[in-house]
Amino acid sequence: MNCVAKVSVVLLGITLAFAQATKPFTGEDLIKMKKEGFDDQTMIKAIEANGSAIDASLDSLVALRRAGVSDNVIKAALSVGQSKSFTTGASNLPSGTEVLLVLTETVTSEKAHVRDVIHFKVSNDVLVNGVVVVPKGTSAEGLVTVAHPRGSMGRPGDLAISVTRLKLSGGGVRLRGQLGGQFEGVGFGTAVVVGVGGVFKKGKSVTFPEGTSVKAMVEGLD
Repeated sequence: MNCVAKVSVVLLGITLAFAQATKPFTGEDLIKMKKEGFDDQTMIKAIEANGSAIDASLDSLVALRRAGVSDNVIKAALSVGQSKSFTTGASNLPSGTEVLLVLTETVTSEKAHVRDVIHFKVSNDVLVNGVVVVPKGTSAEGLVTVAHPRGSMGRPGDLAISVTRLKLSGGGVRLRGQLGGQFEGVGFGTAVVVGVGGVFKKGKSVTFPEGTSVKAMVEGLD
């Protein structure tokens, strides 16, 4: 192999390595590394190389601790922030951007109450102009807007959840999307259910299983 070819191969390797390093680490990434047995020093070096997009909410930090991620690693992820190769944050999400979410819990009309906070996570990286602005695994929230358990005289249960907010390091983002047991417009719009079969009716109740997907749209800064 001549010198020019060798230089080209080296440059290609550097380019590929840089491209692979442009995805900031999420909380899920840190938990995965911990389960695979990586030590703190290696995890911190990886965070410094890739940047961090962990959710700084209390629930997410508690989840990291419970998974065995050390305080030093969590501090490193919080202090490093986003990699320079990313433009992550609320201000970089234009209105109308589509975000695909999945439920992280099972919700049923038999147990839910109006205004219960429901948790989602982003199922795919959200890109704007080819740049990741919302990494996969980012947390989002919704509210139960309708909750009626099944009743007497054959009355079916009803359940609707409005997706309300995406939680980013640069601030919250308002979302519009809905899961509705009767597929009726309630609150923020029409239900768009995909994923693991959508809604299952068990007798006369309504259940959204963990993993149910819903498409939401960005409305603006929170």
